[in-house]
Amino acid sequence: MSNGNEKIKDEKMKIKNVNVVWITKTDLTNLNSGEGGTNYTDIKKYAEGGIEKPYVSGQAMRFYLKSAIRRNSEKTFCVMDEKGNTCMDIANCDLCDLFGFMKPDSADIRVSPVKVSPAMGQLPAEGNITDDLLLRFKSGRSHDMPTVELGVNIYKCGVSIDCMRVGVEEQGNIKGAYMPPFNSLVNDDEKLKRIKEVIDAVEFITDASKQSRLMTDFAPDIVIITLQSKYSHRLQKALKVEIKEDKGGKKVILNKKRLEDTLTEIKPFTKKMFIGIKEDIVDNIDEIKPILETFNSNGEIKTPFEALEMAKEACNTKNFF
Repeated sequence: MSNGNEKIKDEKMKIKNVNVVWITKTDLTNLNSGEGGTNYTDIKKYAEGGIEKPYVSGQAMRFYLKSAIRRNSEKTFCVMDEKGNTCMDIANCDLCDLFGFMKPDSADIRVSPVKVSPAMGQLPAEGNITDDLLLRFKSGRSHDMPTVELGVNIYKCGVSIDCMRVGVEEQGNIKGAYMPPFNSLVNDDEKLKRIKEVIDAVEFITDASKQSRLMTDFAPDIVIITLQSKYSHRLQKALKVEIKEDKGGKKVILNKKRLEDTLTEIKPFTKKMFIGIKEDIVDNIDEIKPILETFNSNGEIKTPFEALEMAKEACNTKNFF
């Protein structure tokens, strides 16, 4: 039975940060192209321990999330002009509010409340890629034959929402202060609606590159969502996919130790945690599930879609304001 002090402590844990980290297994695709040559479109890659792996830039991930919000909202949002400027109307444009902007002819910027990580491929590019030959027609009968590099992989992605900055205008800096005073431009219900829009965008993220012929599902296969009383990106370290070799061959596993240690670290400032999994993404899911069940706010592990839906339901004025 909880005592009065625990109740008071819980009431004071108002949510300042919503964090989402997920992994997703893709079919054959090229989500974000590298520099490449004239007729060769490669996949962006990074090196880890001397091994090349694919990635999707943070800028591309922001674009995909913004596209998902546009698709799923009944509202109309601004688009950039030829100079890259937006309407900058925080009160009425959800995208300008959530993803920030730079004011033209000024050094002032709006800090983006939504932070997005690159989507980091967890498996080596070598052995998981192929080339796709295309046929591109030009005028008359002439044509060239470009090549696109495609690959399958498991990507780790992350989003963090600075809830205190949603729907507010910063009123200059106070000397010695970490954060400026805020002037709220929308009511609490509208702030929560915009936070839910970001979670919803993760749930329905689809607008990656080359979708007319690759049609990639980039939605979460394993996801953890936290509602935190402190702003921290520590959750982003929870999911680490590795390849382990044993007598049965190569297995794709989640690092159990990193997962448990990370969730233990963030538990003191996490009011609610929602976890969803699909069974066939990693080979050690039976070892991972008991750990996840001890941290999941609802006990029984749900599907990623159900976990994200429960997180949206928890975004209410009781928890946030």
